[in-house]
Amino acid sequence: MDASKISNSKAEENITYFVGTDLISDAWNACQNAYKFRDFYENEYKNVLIIAFSGSHNSRDYVTDNDFDECDINYNYNVKFKCMGDGDSENTKPAMVRKSFLDRFIFMLQSSNLKPKILKAQKDKKTIVFTGHSFGGAIASLSTLWTLENHHEISPLCITFGCPLVGDKIFAKAIEREKWSPYFCHIVSRHDIVPRICFSPFKSPPISKALEELMPYWYYSMRNQIKAENQKPIQDGSHPLSKDNSQEFIKRVISDASQVLTHETAALVVGPANLVGGAVKDLIKRSPYRPFGYYIFCSTSGSVCCIENTETTMHMLYFALENSRLFGACIMEHIEYEKTIKYISKNSGLTAPYLKSVKSSKSSTVDVRIDLQLEAMGIGNQNIQAWLGLKAIEDNKSKLTTNMDKQSIKLDEMQDCMAELEWYKIICEDNLPGYYDCFKTHKSEKDLKANKNRLKLAAFWDRITELVEKEELPKDLQTQDKWINAGTEYRLLVEPLDIAHYYRLGKHEDSGHYIAHGRPRRYKLLQKWFEDKEKKGGMQSKKRTQPATLTKDSCFWAHVEEVHSKTDDELKCFIEQLKGMMDQFKLSKDVVLDNNTFMNWWKNDPKLSEH
Repeated sequence: MDASKISNSKAEENITYFVGTDLISDAWNACQNAYKFRDFYENEYKNVLIIAFSGSHNSRDYVTDNDFDECDINYNYNVKFKCMGDGDSENTKPAMVRKSFLDRFIFMLQSSNLKPKILKAQKDKKTIVFTGHSFGGAIASLSTLWTLENHHEISPLCITFGCPLVGDKIFAKAIEREKWSPYFCHIVSRHDIVPRICFSPFKSPPISKALEELMPYWYYSMRNQIKAENQKPIQDGSHPLSKDNSQEFIKRVISDASQVLTHETAALVVGPANLVGGAVKDLIKRSPYRPFGYYIFCSTSGSVCCIENTETTMHMLYFALENSRLFGACIMEHIEYEKTIKYISKNSGLTAPYLKSVKSSKSSTVDVRIDLQLEAMGIGNQNIQAWLGLKAIEDNKSKLTTNMDKQSIKLDEMQDCMAELEWYKIICEDNLPGYYDCFKTHKSEKDLKANKNRLKLAAFWDRITELVEKEELPKDLQTQDKWINAGTEYRLLVEPLDIAHYYRLGKHEDSGHYIAHGRPRRYKLLQKWFEDKEKKGGMQSKKRTQPATLTKDSCFWAHVEEVHSKTDDELKCFIEQLKGMMDQFKLSKDVVLDNNTFMNWWKNDPKLSEH
């Protein structure tokens, strides 16, 4: 392997590159060696460190009383994943992951020399390749994610073999939003049951009983032990499950996967917010787990297919197994990735995302692509349900792109409204007492015109909020500088006018103060986009020496309006915040103009003398 060709900055090129090199083979060899070590196996090349994790032999590590063993990815105070939220609303939902996987990773991070190895690789400027087979693939995935989050100087790669699903839809969505998908390459043999196994509750008898026998079998097979203590003999490729138990086990996983897929397909067609039966969705508990990253599927015919879309991967995981009657293959292929790697090597000259070429009568590029995917996996385009499911995914992707193009054009059109409001702000500052109080009194023609622009902008950003919440815009929208900057500029310039309008109409007397009871969702969403990027160090700015053009707290005037209802402790806290904003020049000059709402309070409130 020529490690010098691995790019630390162009992850998508890495997927294509290591398909055509011996990196996948090296990763598999490392996975095999990992079965001989307690924690993990490591191997160093010139500037590459491979860290491999093995599967487990003990089903009790994964079979819990909870149906799906899901937990908040940040439940452990000592190990945090800052980017793993939904990013779509002010009330961020945490990503959920399988707790047994997360606990094992945290244990490895805190109790082994894994973390020192990562830090040393960072210091030595090495590329890290995390890899794992079976349940070890989940640990490799979490190790990669943790490294991406906490060590930006390192661009790790993750290669897994037969890895079970790790996290839920929010988890997968966050990885896609952060543009980290190309760092994860999951290799799956067509019939391998383990990548699908998290669709089922592990505590159900068909699953728990099967895992009790299969996990030691898989583990000791990987260690090349013919017979282990309390283990049935392994002969001629046989496995310990009876034919009936095998069928019951496989059929249960297929049935559970079908429930998840049916729900996901319906969400694509009618939208997740419009699903019938949403009120009773908790009555049927489905697996929360979803695929993420790139998947390389390999069939026994030697065909290889690479997919980078979560929904498409879901369909492939199900339909590649749905009609299979090869129950033994579902179990045996989990420990036969040596063959799978040979299939990939034969296709090394082809590139992602679709590695197999077949004849198709379809004229549409999308339809041909669907045919290629189905043929490559041995499913065939005659499977109407599979074909229509993939077509719905492609149509949804096209819809997202169309929506994005339309809204980008409208965003450009909104710049005229923004320019007029900026001019309105300047005029009001020249004529006292500033644009907040001018708009609040609403006495002149220019105030009416400013209100029209405010309403146009509100309608636009309300529509963006609605599309984001309905998942009808690309998942990475809120990470794009263009949209973060536009949203932040709008929020800082226009929200003071919304606050002035709220208090001018006396809405606070009926509904309560603005921040708690009147703030629109659009501002909460845009503020969250800004704060998320700020947390990751993406909003760096020079130290200010002049007052800001726009006050950096868009709710500043709401705090001023609410000051009379604040307790002494709240008032003291607000004054401390004011001092901090003044010291850092985060207040614009219109705040201190004579006779405005702020200065009248500042000069005349008797409580201020106490502070």
